[in-house]
Amino acid sequence: MNEGRAYKRSVVLFDLASGEQNTIGNTMNRRFSKQSFKKAWMASMAFLMFGMAVAQASSPLAGTVVAWGAGDPLNNFGQTNIPSGLAGVTAIAAGGAHTVALKSDGTVVAWGNDFNGETDIPMGLTGVTAIAAGYIHTLALKSDGTVVPFGPGQNGQGTIPAGLAGVTAIAEGYGHALALKSDGTVVAWGWNNLGQSSVPAGLTGVTAIAAGFAHSLALKSDGTVVVWGANGPLHNQVPLVPAGLSGVTAIAAGGSRSVALKSDGTVVAWGFDGVAEPATGLTGITAIAAGDHHTVALKTNGLVVAWGTDDAKQTDVPSSLNGVTAIAAGWYHTVALLGADAIEIPEISIDTIKVSGGTPQEAIKARLGFKVVSGRSYRVKSSGDLKVWVDEGETFVADSAFMLRELDGGLAGRFFKLVQLP
Repeated sequence: MNEGRAYKRSVVLFDLASGEQNTIGNTMNRRFSKQSFKKAWMASMAFLMFGMAVAQASSPLAGTVVAWGAGDPLNNFGQTNIPSGLAGVTAIAAGGAHTVALKSDGTVVAWGNDFNGETDIPMGLTGVTAIAAGYIHTLALKSDGTVVPFGPGQNGQGTIPAGLAGVTAIAEGYGHALALKSDGTVVAWGWNNLGQSSVPAGLTGVTAIAAGFAHSLALKSDGTVVVWGANGPLHNQVPLVPAGLSGVTAIAAGGSRSVALKSDGTVVAWGFDGVAEPATGLTGITAIAAGDHHTVALKTNGLVVAWGTDDAKQTDVPSSLNGVTAIAAGWYHTVALLGADAIEIPEISIDTIKVSGGTPQEAIKARLGFKVVSGRSYRVKSSGDLKVWVDEGETFVADSAFMLRELDGGLAGRFFKLVQLP
């Protein structure tokens, strides 16, 4: 069983008994006299705090994008290759093999597959307030309530219904599109072979929409969900809503499943692809997204959880990812938008630190400083032979970008490492 990952961090350890400093990544040790130890400790702490300030200053700015997945060469069209210098992003969308970003100035950036013009941004497009990405198509919603398509679409999504106006939200599926109007009604167009574009008669009071492979979802103002179209292994079954589902605040639709976020921060998922159920005990969720066969959730602390099929590494959330404010899921990739609280944590595989001086039986005290990701769980482990590792202290949740752990006991001659838990 893999109990977590060990990461090299900016770590400084002091043996308070001998006054010896051991610095991760530096083989030079300096020994201090008892008289100078206090001064050295204070200077070192000042250095650590300065290092934190530098890290904070060089952290990614709000409005930058991170993407992962598309590990399968057959489905990799550059959709996870973020354009150099991209910043000022306020919203993101992920399609079949392309990614779209909306900037604060109302312009759009798109990259990845362009098989059907899905990344061909119309000349002079500005004033955009929302974006949506389908399998091989893209939509942009303008501030005047009109909708602009990118490319002709696969099944008519590029042909916007005549007179469509007053739109407040848009969504794209595999071959169909949805628009939510300011009066709470829904308009659908494109592929309708399985009823995915046949909006139920009399549907009103809608506040959010989502489109899957061949089904559509609508969230009503009373917290209930309406679904139409088809799903299942052969997309030939009616996508029923779980009995009693209420208190829903957000919805998402994947290949053959649906996901709902409830007001208590829990997630409900249903469908027919075998990966619908969320992680056990998942709480504190603020946003959800669904890809073809994977689901993504954003937690209140800015961390991301993903589950489902991982054939293209689309659920392999970067361990250093933090400070996320929005998420999007494509067919084989996942995208995250970073906020002002995001900090840059280097990805380095493993490192250990050894406490020297004295004998193993000596009761010495050591302080270990770790650069960590706020909100993630960690455990310090020690070993005498680098083979068998035992826990040192309790598991702790980092509440800042830097944690100082103090250990007591017979630590001389032992090695230490920090393990980030799943």
